[in-house]
Amino acid sequence: MRKIACVMVAVLVGMSLMAALVPAESAPLPVWKAGDRWAVGSENTNQTDIGNDGNLSGVLSGLYGITNLSGEIGSSGGEWMTFEVTGENESEYTLHYSFALRSKSDMKASFSAMVAVPGEYTKNSFENAPKAPVPMKVDFSSSLYAVASGDMHIMRDSMEISDMSVNLDEKLSALFTSSNTPYVGDYGIFGYFMLENNDSSSGMMPSSFELSYRSTDIDLSQNLKLQANLEFSPPLEFIEFPLSTDSEWSDTTYEMVNGTYSGVIDIKGLPPMVESALKLGTGQDLPIQIEKIDTHEDGFNNGIIAHQGYENITMNCPDTVSVAGPHGGQITAYEIGFGPQSAYGPQIYLLYSPDTNFIAGIYEEGLGTQMPISPVGESGIAGQFGALASSMKIAPNTSTIGYMDYDHASKEISATESDMNGASAGSNFTILVLAVLVIAGIAAAVGAVLVRRRRAISESVPQYPVDGAENTAEREMPEEEQTPNEEEQTF
Repeated sequence: MRKIACVMVAVLVGMSLMAALVPAESAPLPVWKAGDRWAVGSENTNQTDIGNDGNLSGVLSGLYGITNLSGEIGSSGGEWMTFEVTGENESEYTLHYSFALRSKSDMKASFSAMVAVPGEYTKNSFENAPKAPVPMKVDFSSSLYAVASGDMHIMRDSMEISDMSVNLDEKLSALFTSSNTPYVGDYGIFGYFMLENNDSSSGMMPSSFELSYRSTDIDLSQNLKLQANLEFSPPLEFIEFPLSTDSEWSDTTYEMVNGTYSGVIDIKGLPPMVESALKLGTGQDLPIQIEKIDTHEDGFNNGIIAHQGYENITMNCPDTVSVAGPHGGQITAYEIGFGPQSAYGPQIYLLYSPDTNFIAGIYEEGLGTQMPISPVGESGIAGQFGALASSMKIAPNTSTIGYMDYDHASKEISATESDMNGASAGSNFTILVLAVLVIAGIAAAVGAVLVRRRRAISESVPQYPVDGAENTAEREMPEEEQTPNEEEQTF
């Protein structure tokens, strides 16, 4: 949270600091005038047959013994940004920006998974539990909306940023349903994965437990509103002019951030112990009021943003590239990267063109792979996500952020705001994977909370009787409503 100002500046403000019409070797201080405006964005529609994805099938088979995978993943959406110089005087420009993200994703999949047979276990007996293939079905759908707007004041003689405002409204909803889901006592599917992956948090579970299989229905909704004003003293030098390739610079500023935030997180269908752990971690029953969460961050508590402190940014311009122009053809753009770069975090690059005085695209490198919002139109890797994606590169989903008609982008921003206000609360495949990771993250959070409450929980959780590990393999499995395949037992 302490870096919120730099993130906002890097993603939103940095887009506005572009060079003037100059040769590619260097870029002097740009000159704007009231009425100048630009728009960039991307739109996508995807439909993927996951049964034909050899990489995905191979990884799932190796990790969880999943076979006979079939189904589809669909996604649609886009992101749009508009910028306009709405005022100027002898000392500064006023630049107004608007941004919208609208995305929807859905997945329907069926498969067979090798999982432990139902019954009562101890932790030791579970390690050697007999397994059998179980047919499962999973449905997942999500929608994500976000709109933001504000004004920036930029010093005319240096293009340094003196202050900016941010108004953000965001809404997320997701629905996950499945059949034949492994369910461990009061921990549900989260308990199964804790045990299966030998997670340290599984030590907080009761010494004996019951494993059953049942339907799962988890419904997530979340919304967030944020308003903030940021001031920089001295003004923040985001780009050092004149700008040349193979250059690097840094700037230190004292930032003052004041504002408010509020929102709600609600999740229906969680297993009892998971919901209890969330209550322990947040001090609230569901639905959770975001502004009441203790962030453990100075200046971000109780819905009030009041942060002050020195911040440093490091920037570089490694090279120039050729990108698609707003009216066809190719134009030259400078790569502008901001860091510092981390082995685990992303490195984001802005591409701007001296031929248009504005950005030509954005792309991101992170987690050892390129995750491009690629203005060059090249295919790329969406990234590596957790244990599942650590050995798999997901690469069907390259988005392109580039020049766009201003009126079209404005209409899409208005449509997104209208849709968000009418939504009951998923971009591309990345949103889908991230939403799955949210569920995994809840499991990790549950484990962390349980570790902190080890003694209290262990004393309050009832101990389930067991028949003994030696009888595990002889337990009977419930019959499936449909006639099972003779070669495959089902629960």
